[in-house]
Formats: sequence, structure tokens, C-alpha cells
Amino acid sequence: MGRDQKPPAKIDRRFDGEPVHVGDRTIQPVGRITGKPIYAGGEQGSFSGVVAQLQPVEIVVRKGDETHTIPIEDPQKASLRGIVIAGLVVGVGCILIMLAARYLAKRRLAS
Repeated sequence: MGRDQKPPAKIDRRFDGEPVHVGDRTIQPVGRITGKPIYAGGEQGSFSGVVAQLQPVEIVVRKGDETHTIPIEDPQKASLRGIVIAGLVVGVGCILIMLAARYLAKRRLAS
């Protein structure tokens, strides 16, 4: 890549793995790669690289004319989503309690 060319802003591609033949079935993994390039440069030199994440998406099983797709779920994603939601609920609850306490304190001082 020349100096004047701008690199792609982000990487988001889906790809098919090598098919594996087992008996009369063909099994093929499907994945996704996401990431973004990083660059740094100065008077003493330059650096370029990529920060990437590779995720399995699904498995495609073919038997004759039939095709079955088995999605691959990420159990950590569901766990992290639950933790984030619980944290948000606790945070919003605390803010509401603080606002109610402040309102009641002002109301007591006014009477």
C-alpha cells in the first residue's frame, strides 16, 4: 500500500472454512473476522498492524440435497449481557433513590 492510500476503516468479513467429508455428509464451518487496522508513524519509523477477532458463526451440514445450518451461540455473550443489564438496573435504581431522598429532604426543610 502506497503512502497516499488510506487503509480500510474496519474489517468485517464472513468466510467459509474447508469442507470436511464424513461418510455421506459434508461439514463446513463458517466464521467471521472483525477488526480494524492500526497505524503509527513518526520521524524514527512507522508501524502498522491489525487488531482482529475471529468468531465461529455456524456449521453447515450437507447430506445429498439437504442442507442444515447449526448456529454457534456464545455463552459468554449471554452472561455478559445479563451482568451489564443487572448493573444498569442497580445504577438507575440508586439514582432514583438519591433523587427521592433529595426531594424528601427539601420537602422537610420547606415545612
